[in-house]
Amino acid sequence: MRLKHLLGALCAAASLCAASLSSAAIPATETTQAVEFYHSGLDHYFISAEPTEISDLDSGKHPGWARTGYKFSVVNLC
Repeated sequence: MRLKHLLGALCAAASLCAASLSSAAIPATETTQAVEFYHSGLDHYFISAEPTEISDLDSGKHPGWARTGYKFSVVNLC
């Protein structure tokens, strides 16, 4: 799924919850960055917020993956 479609779905879901959470803010300490990668040989996108996965893809441990330049903040669940 392309990032813009995912972001559209997230924005729609967030707007549904906005009325009950209008004054709530997520502390920066509870967020991290999700990063989008693309593999041209597979024509496949991958999004991860896991530091080990991001490091492995950036280092070439899994060849063919490259950052697209898209990233966004997500809430830490663990």
